[in-house]
Amino acid sequence: MRAAPSSTRLAVTAALLSFAAGAGDAFAFVELGGVFTANMTGSLVLSGLTGRPGYGALVAGAATALAAFLAAVYAASRAAPKRPGPRWARIRAVLVAVVVLDLAVLVLKSVSPAPGTALRLLTLAASAAAMGSQTAAARRAAGGSGVTTTFVTGTLTSLAQDAADGCSRHAAVRVGAVVMLLLGALTASGAMAVDARLGPAVAAAGTTVALLALPRRGLTGRAHRPPDATPRRPTSPNQGADMAETPGPDGRSPARSPAATPLGRLRAEARDAITPRAALVMLGVLILELAFVVSYIGAFHSPTPERIPIAVVAPEPERRTVIDRLNGIPGEPLSGRPADSVAQARTMVLEREVDAALLVAPDGRADRLLVASAGGPSGVQALERVLREADPSQPVRITDLRPPNEADGRGLAPFYLAVGLVVGGYLASAAASATYGARPANPHRMLIRLGALAVLSVLSGLGGAIVVDLVFDALPGHFAALWWIGALTTFAAAAAGMAFQVLLGPMGIALSVLIFVVLGNPSAGGVYPSALLPPFWRDLGPALPNGASVTLLRNYAYFGGHHTATAWWVLSAWAAGGALASALAARFRRGHRPPEPAGATEG
Repeated sequence: MRAAPSSTRLAVTAALLSFAAGAGDAFAFVELGGVFTANMTGSLVLSGLTGRPGYGALVAGAATALAAFLAAVYAASRAAPKRPGPRWARIRAVLVAVVVLDLAVLVLKSVSPAPGTALRLLTLAASAAAMGSQTAAARRAAGGSGVTTTFVTGTLTSLAQDAADGCSRHAAVRVGAVVMLLLGALTASGAMAVDARLGPAVAAAGTTVALLALPRRGLTGRAHRPPDATPRRPTSPNQGADMAETPGPDGRSPARSPAATPLGRLRAEARDAITPRAALVMLGVLILELAFVVSYIGAFHSPTPERIPIAVVAPEPERRTVIDRLNGIPGEPLSGRPADSVAQARTMVLEREVDAALLVAPDGRADRLLVASAGGPSGVQALERVLREADPSQPVRITDLRPPNEADGRGLAPFYLAVGLVVGGYLASAAASATYGARPANPHRMLIRLGALAVLSVLSGLGGAIVVDLVFDALPGHFAALWWIGALTTFAAAAAGMAFQVLLGPMGIALSVLIFVVLGNPSAGGVYPSALLPPFWRDLGPALPNGASVTLLRNYAYFGGHHTATAWWVLSAWAAGGALASALAARFRRGHRPPEPAGATEG
């Protein structure tokens, strides 16, 4: 028999989910056409305001939100049934799906700040699905407290009725849910004043913290079956057949049970073949697949330069005019800054302070553009196109100060090396999880596993350096630097992947794929430099191990290690943070788990 979960943890979970719901509703109402994605009653009422401007778009949005909300409630309720046993693990899995959906909303919003009808409805559907899923999960977790996390009318009604009846059993939980719903809306509104994409980010953060606060143990270990509900076992081999074939009082054979019909057998086989847990995993794979498509197409479908840093060398009276002209190009593709001399401009390009330098020639002769295509050939092409379109009458001559190595082709070797190292890191942690369990039995085993991953990371970095330096000669002459950058990259991904699995169980592997593959690869600055990516991927890339690793590998191989301090800090933070989170989680769980039977072993 398992102990009942802490009522305090349930209250905290309900409050945090209410916070996330308030943030989700605020974002949808402000950014998605005045439609609620959590409060379905509000959307239905708004749909009745026929005189409101844009009524057709409002009805379409409300209908989309309602359909997605109800479908998500149904799916999540099926995935996390009422019966005990694995119920809490399934509730936790549903909340992980909610976080993924919130992140999908963030990505969809980043694709276009002013989305068209189709993209707006897709974003609404994702947001409503997140709210519906967390509503179902919260109701399963809350039991009989009467707390709802996505609308407050029912909670306030229960609160008032209990006050009238003199009952205060769930008052604190209900009041907390209402207050946190308001606080979530206020927080999201303030965040969206800075950047609209922070709305779904606030909702995802609230759900993530609620996920960590969710109780880890169910109410009971096994459901109690009343004596009269226990099916009788046949006392003889033929008893079941005799009972099925014995004629009734009218002389006819009794009707067969549904399971005995072909359709019943097919349904039974389907239930055995696709269990609720398998269906939930398949749904998660579908979500990751769609997120993969949206992320890659969103990042690469229309590379547009934005504020590419460029130094300008020109006579003093003319320099300010040239910089203002470059900065005034529609769309702000360039960000000009002064350079006192050609030598200073060359240094700025090679030390990665700027992506290029424009040397303005007098008397109408061709200007020179100093570039370093090893930092990304597509960025050089975009610069050349922008300058040509800005002043077609003024020719520009390109001087490449640092082209890629001959064996590096288009300068993508650092990107592909980083991708391999990151994938190897999180796959190593997933392999350890699959072999010995996602959650090691005690802190000592956690430290041993981290030590094994560290050794593997050193070997991974060594192997990567051998391949790109000695085998293919793509990045020659920097063997030691590439080795240790590779080792830190692999360990950062492995430690973070282990932390996700320790905190979330097998669902942590899905989160690793989402962060390192779905979001990390397109934002890393490999295929296109960050200045050509949309805002979301441009801002996200430097904060993930993929982008930090590409920066370190590229800048050490081609630019003497300049402009790498932030990338070192990012990789170190992922490595140290993952190791610390895993160790603390193992220590915390050890202090709260019952004694293990003698002889029990776990990886």
